[in-house]
Amino acid sequence: MPAPPVDKMVPPRLSSVGAEFLETGHVWLYEYPDGTPFEARLDAANRLQFAFAAGEQSGQPRRWVDAEEVPPVFGFAVRALTTHLDRSAIRRAVDDPTAVRLGCLAVHRRHRGYDWSKTPPVVGVDIAYLGAELLPHELDRVFEEFGVPTLPTLDTEVHVRDIDSSGDTLPETRWGEGTAYGRLYRKKGGGVALTVASEYAGEPPTATPVRSAVDEYAAAVASPEVLTSLVEERDSSASVSTLTDAVLDRTLRAEFGQLTHGETSFDIEELRSALARRVAAFRQQGG
Repeated sequence: MPAPPVDKMVPPRLSSVGAEFLETGHVWLYEYPDGTPFEARLDAANRLQFAFAAGEQSGQPRRWVDAEEVPPVFGFAVRALTTHLDRSAIRRAVDDPTAVRLGCLAVHRRHRGYDWSKTPPVVGVDIAYLGAELLPHELDRVFEEFGVPTLPTLDTEVHVRDIDSSGDTLPETRWGEGTAYGRLYRKKGGGVALTVASEYAGEPPTATPVRSAVDEYAAAVASPEVLTSLVEERDSSASVSTLTDAVLDRTLRAEFGQLTHGETSFDIEELRSALARRVAAFRQQGG
């Protein structure tokens, strides 16, 4: 099957959608977080496949790939969707589950960070199925049935004449402190647009590569305090593998630029192994 239109993964800017978008009708407003857009679908064998928006730093694919082929830096998104997506709900909802396309966002630091304990790894943005156009409240309901968190709702049923057409004023993020990365405008009659806060409008800040050895870095990001906090957020009997994934995923999301930098001294698999050793030792000590 051909690759999805990568340029359509990111909603068009409000300034470019045309005057007709602002002439009549109502919109729902959502916080649009920082991260990388991707699409997901089920194949004929009920396996998840992914297609990430293009990006040179992380080498993400521009074609549909199985979960095992997604670059490790996006493992947090794959693990989240694989764990929480209710595939049976998709099969119940439509005649052809393989025709459903889930437009999602892998939430991680490009321009800004969040409170990672509150921020979902993946949020659902859109659903495509044989040309059907879901109303905003229907879209939220269907994502909820599928087990995928959605964008934070800022307002509903706002007439287009009452929105800030410049898009310059954005609210505080719902997932931490500071200005929201962006605002999504979803029109009830169809169509979406996006504004991004001026402070995040350019290229992401240049990341500094990690120069330390992998075990030293693992000790810093998987301190006993961090691991204790992760255990408290989960079942106290969580396995070494589960806790390793948890600390790796949070680290990937928080330090995405550093860990995808070509001059960082280790790769993601080496980091996972070092974290697993830390977690195993923590568990053996009664943590």
